[in-house]
Amino acid sequence: ILLPPGCSVYIDTRNQLIANLNLDVMGSDYFFLSNIMPRKEGGLSLDLNEEHSFREAFRKIHQSAYSSDEARRYLYDLMGAQAKTEFPRDDRVQKVVESIQGAIDHNLPIEYLAKSVSLSTPRLVQLFKRQTGVPIRRYRQWHRLFVTASQIGEGKNLTEAALAAGFVDLSHCTNTFHQMLGVRPSYFLQRPEEIKVITQQACASVVEG
Repeated sequence: ILLPPGCSVYIDTRNQLIANLNLDVMGSDYFFLSNIMPRKEGGLSLDLNEEHSFREAFRKIHQSAYSSDEARRYLYDLMGAQAKTEFPRDDRVQKVVESIQGAIDHNLPIEYLAKSVSLSTPRLVQLFKRQTGVPIRRYRQWHRLFVTASQIGEGKNLTEAALAAGFVDLSHCTNTFHQMLGVRPSYFLQRPEEIKVITQQACASVVEG
């Protein structure tokens, strides 16, 4: 299932293996996948081409000892086997994304970000939402959760990971995690043998048993 940005869903996994991919914020991954998932229902995209190949890939990653880089290359090679269409990127939005990522422990004002790319604040807000599908503040929250997951994947405890991601304290991280994902971080931390977190710079995925 391909979920559009900002979509909230409840999924009963029925104890099946679930692979959750966090896609490129600039929209190219979403655009590509939506083109190879022809069935559209209620804003969702379904029926992935060669879905069995992706299922086997995720199962192999979950069961293997792949490093983050190896898993990432494996998935991109699989996606590269499909016909891929170039997706336009707005360089100004890309620069704002990089600014947010580079100042994770600061809430850079939207006015500052707009000025840095020579745009008015309303125009930046419009362009950012059009390119990424989410507002700037929501993306900042998502990126902090991504950094938290990355830090945990590198062996840090939740408190250390939350502070490294720019959260004020552990409570702030836990509340944001629950608000955005519907579960608390302890849900994942209590299942180290079942859940594998794979992250690498602008790529993150979670494969859960």
